[in-house]
Amino acid sequence: MGDIVTWSNTNWILDTIDADTRINTKGKIRRCNTTLRWRDEKGTAHSYPAFCEDATKYSEGVSGGKMMEVPDFQIKAKIRLDANSAKLNRNKRFLLDAELYLPQIEASGNHVSAFKVTRRNVITGNQAGHGYVELTMVECAYSDRDNPNLMIADYYDAEDEYEIATNVDEIVVAKGTQFTLVATATKNGAAIDQTSILFQTSDAGIATVSPSGVVRGVGNGTCVVTVKAGTARKEIATRVEASSATPSIKIFSDNDTILYGQTKRIDFKAYLNGAETATTFSTSISNATAATIVESGSGFIVIRATDDGELVGTTFTLTVSSASLSATATKDFKIGGWF
Repeated sequence: MGDIVTWSNTNWILDTIDADTRINTKGKIRRCNTTLRWRDEKGTAHSYPAFCEDATKYSEGVSGGKMMEVPDFQIKAKIRLDANSAKLNRNKRFLLDAELYLPQIEASGNHVSAFKVTRRNVITGNQAGHGYVELTMVECAYSDRDNPNLMIADYYDAEDEYEIATNVDEIVVAKGTQFTLVATATKNGAAIDQTSILFQTSDAGIATVSPSGVVRGVGNGTCVVTVKAGTARKEIATRVEASSATPSIKIFSDNDTILYGQTKRIDFKAYLNGAETATTFSTSISNATAATIVESGSGFIVIRATDDGELVGTTFTLTVSSASLSATATKDFKIGGWF
């Protein structure tokens, strides 16, 4: 129990299983309808798919040893049990709301909903060390230390300074293709964990973005992919073109010769319908004896030619490809001498 199953592009949590040990057993899974995010004692951010249900009708965990009062609104959340979730206990706070409409909530001047754990149950769903944690939570006050950008409660101090850097400033993808948006962030000058970076799209009907930054074109049009970390945010203009668009890759080099023992930087760009587009490249060299790739980055590589003078005049082919655009370009180079 507590295992997460991905089915039909949705996360499901295994709720109960038949105690029968035969090959064929029965079980029950529940569709995860939200995500619980929190920061542990070391500052590492965690994100777990969760199944939540309205628990207002229950009176558990509100008060003890006296007449209980049922709160206006409380929920139960189930997440998988492991070394991280086992540490969650009473009074831990979470932010839970309709994340898809977070921009609209912020624009209206309202805050997302905050909840505090009033009851922790790791017994009911535990079997042989596996299972789930069931948290009963009651709605509580929003704090200025909460981070709605990451949907994590009690996250940062007002004095913290965050900065975000991305591998591109705009994205153009064809419908049905994808591009990986790479983002790094710092807190007070120090790099923070990738799990603390949040990606959001302004219109999932045009482009979707995964928790790891994979942007996929869904429908023609423009939208904005926003990268958030702490108090910092960066907006990436995103355009989705028709899937019939013609992609291409161009390799830039002033000549086709690399002197033996020397290095040469080669730049390349991808185009869609004649306009430069962001994509992820893969590169290879046909003759590893003649040259090798010693450095690579977003849209460039550095090639080092062999230092063997006997190989002067040897040729090799550089291949640059984009799987998401289904485009490939090649260019021939030769090893030159000092004469």
